[in-house]
Amino acid sequence: MVAIDFTSENGDPSNPRSLHYLGAGDVYNAYESAIIATASCISNYSLNQCFELFGFGGISKQTNGQTSHAFALNQIEQSPGVYCLAGLL
Repeated sequence: MVAIDFTSENGDPSNPRSLHYLGAGDVYNAYESAIIATASCISNYSLNQCFELFGFGGISKQTNGQTSHAFALNQIEQSPGVYCLAGLL
């Protein structure tokens, strides 16, 4: 299982100083770098390369505008799995 922190302390994703900033090209933000490093280790232990992916501390479509402490990032609560590093990113 992988969980990503969406609390406001990480800053606005449109701000280059935010941990969630999505820059141009192949420049990774802090979360993407951590996911790449971690996934390269844990993927060796997963035969099907499926990982449950959750967010926490954020507002999702599934929570009707309320802060959620656990929500599936693929927006399928019953089946939060994603495949491989590409799915995690």
